[in-house]
Amino acid sequence: MDKYSIGIDIGGTKLSFGIINNKGEVLYEARETSAKLDASDIIEKLLDTTSDILEKVKKDNIKIESIGIGSPGRMDSKTGIVVDCSPNLKNWQGVNLKELFEKKFNLPTFVDNDANCAAFGEYFLFESIGKEDKTILVLTLGTGLGSGVITNNKVFKGKGLGCEIGHMIIDYKGRKCNCGQTGCIEAYVSGTALETQAKLRLENYPDSKLHSEEEITGHKIFKNAKNGDLFSNILIDEMSEFLSYGIISLVNIFDPDLVLLSGGIALQKDFYMNKLKTIIKNQINYSNFDLETIQIAQSNDKAGLIGAGLIALQ
Repeated sequence: MDKYSIGIDIGGTKLSFGIINNKGEVLYEARETSAKLDASDIIEKLLDTTSDILEKVKKDNIKIESIGIGSPGRMDSKTGIVVDCSPNLKNWQGVNLKELFEKKFNLPTFVDNDANCAAFGEYFLFESIGKEDKTILVLTLGTGLGSGVITNNKVFKGKGLGCEIGHMIIDYKGRKCNCGQTGCIEAYVSGTALETQAKLRLENYPDSKLHSEEEITGHKIFKNAKNGDLFSNILIDEMSEFLSYGIISLVNIFDPDLVLLSGGIALQKDFYMNKLKTIIKNQINYSNFDLETIQIAQSNDKAGLIGAGLIALQ
């Protein structure tokens, strides 16, 4: 018998909602923007859209048993509170999503880091893995750099707040990260990193087509790279190189069965995958490392809400 939950994926630029069944299928989807909104505005959108979904399912005789939420930042999954390190959403630290949702909807609500939810969604859905006992590393390349590790059929979090790979320091004298640290890999591999570097260095490339863009975004950098813009391609190549060495380090630490790249940037694989695999092949000290360990995630932008919904059902 099918069971149903509402899965919610909170991102730096969008909010994704879905009705999820225990097979990992998405029966209904809705999206809202979160870009440049304050915490209070995002919470209002989250609660209003969830209310609309619950009204809809009443008409369809679907019983929602729980709500699962994936949120940026280090999450205390027991209390549902955003503990810290959520730089891509304004004033998000300290928000208690579990309390807000359970008070309004009277449904058990489970909250975890968004990348952990995405990792669990990918683990559940990836056909070559099924339910076997495998270790999967998921890197979500979006506004920031999210991550999740599934091992022994569970999300690995250390004592509870671990696996923030995006804030692994790769250059202690390097770029300032939005989280407050210096040299985090997220400051080199993310949509925000691309945009920041484009704005800082654009004047050095007077012929770049990015000068004609009203607003420089990661999407527009890839668009211009496709049209042959030199500076856009330089930015993407640099990001690809940092990602390659990051993956080498993570393979040495976790020895995963699979490394899945998800998120909007991951979908642009034609720009970086060959370079990434060439660097890894030539630089990794892992004897006979199989490059097929690195793959593009299958469900991509739906993985977060699917994982959130499945975690809630479990």
